Amino acid sequence: MRVLAGVQLHGLRKNATAALAEAGCTTEEIKSITGHKTDAMVSLYTRSARQKLLAQSAMRRLSNREVANGGA
Repeated sequence: MRVLAGVQLHGLRKNATAALAEAGCTTEEIKSITGHKTDAMVSLYTRSARQKLLAQSAMRRLSNREVANGGA
């Protein structure tokens, strides 16, 4: 398989795994696309993406709470 100079297939797979997680895909969906066999391997590559989604969700909840309370 031909790959761009300076690009490794492993890096592309890792990037795709993180992008799928950021898009909200489940572990099973990610495994079906990337070919990972275990949840542990998917978790290794998606931890930071999942953390980002959780932080964004928490901030939306906080913002919605402040709006509902009149900005307090």
